[in-house]
Amino acid sequence: MGTLAVDNIQHTDGSSAVTLNNANITNLSSGVTFPACAFSAYLSTSQSGIHEQATSATGYSVIQFNNTTFDTHSGFQTSGGNQYKYVIPTGQGGIWLFNVGVLLGSATDSIIRGYQLMLFNGSTFLEEDAQRYAGNDVAVVRGKLSTIASVSAGDVLEVRVQSNTTTNANTTAHASFYNIPHQHMNNVVDRSTIFNGTKLGTA
Repeated sequence: MGTLAVDNIQHTDGSSAVTLNNANITNLSSGVTFPACAFSAYLSTSQSGIHEQATSATGYSVIQFNNTTFDTHSGFQTSGGNQYKYVIPTGQGGIWLFNVGVLLGSATDSIIRGYQLMLFNGSTFLEEDAQRYAGNDVAVVRGKLSTIASVSAGDVLEVRVQSNTTTNANTTAHASFYNIPHQHMNNVVDRSTIFNGTKLGTA
């Protein structure tokens, strides 16, 4: 275990107080690990051809997250059989928090009638965000989900999406809100389609 630099941490227990100034803590117990296992992935290039629900109710597209802002244990896969997915690293099974956001818009002027955003662990469904719109004025939507799940080392997490439009046209998962056609907003770079997770503890 490495050394953790500590500056001005104070703990109070009844009438006694302990203050650490510019100290080093060593020999931490095996139950404490720094840094925590975590990752944050995003879509840097818009992904067209998202599965149209009217074509097949059971079909879907896997969102092709192709970049990470950080990945502490190199679990996010950018190539190979698990490309665009997160594989729980060796020794990092336990209770995890996952967050997903996917921005959907039509490449044409077709109106979005609904979508289903899903998080899977292999073939096991974990969580979803699903919407069905009665009106015909929804051009862009951003589905979001968050869940806490028990996972094991080697488990494969992936984000699946299907959508439906007024003309049964495929939608696009957009990297940024500002590159959607006809959105009429300032051209400011952001990350609108994201997938992140962090280990909270052991099961």
